[in-house]
Amino acid sequence: MFDEQDDDENNSNPWTYPLQWGLKKSDMQAYLAKNHPKVRFYHTNNGYGEGRECIAIGEIQIFNFIGDCGAVYLCGANYATKPSLDAVLGLMSECGFSKIFATLVNKSKDIENEIEIFKQAGFTVVDDGFSNRNDTKRDVVLFKRINCVYKGY
Repeated sequence: MFDEQDDDENNSNPWTYPLQWGLKKSDMQAYLAKNHPKVRFYHTNNGYGEGRECIAIGEIQIFNFIGDCGAVYLCGANYATKPSLDAVLGLMSECGFSKIFATLVNKSKDIENEIEIFKQAGFTVVDDGFSNRNDTKRDVVLFKRINCVYKGY
């Protein structure tokens, strides 16, 4: 049943929904406790999700994609492992985020294994080129659309 007082409390507390939409923090914690115990919630004021609570699963940090309530982007993608990426995908499905973006930037000889982890998880390589900031490193853009468990708002 809808509780107006609970809704007012949630809207005034920026930490209730770490990704602004999707699951409440308490529901995320319950889901992750069963499915992936290495998770951190932390506050940021570094420009990524300014003034929000952020989520890190393993070394992957998850941020809502500003302006698109159905998308997230992943930072730290270079350090993704199959278990941590699987946990991210599971949590995003539970939260209703159907579009997931990530980038990898690394030396050509080191990036192939990182790309393979994402390909095995069903990500598509959208672009593969060289970094604008360091032309000795490859810059790979990845995308995955998922059919979420949670639908709607």
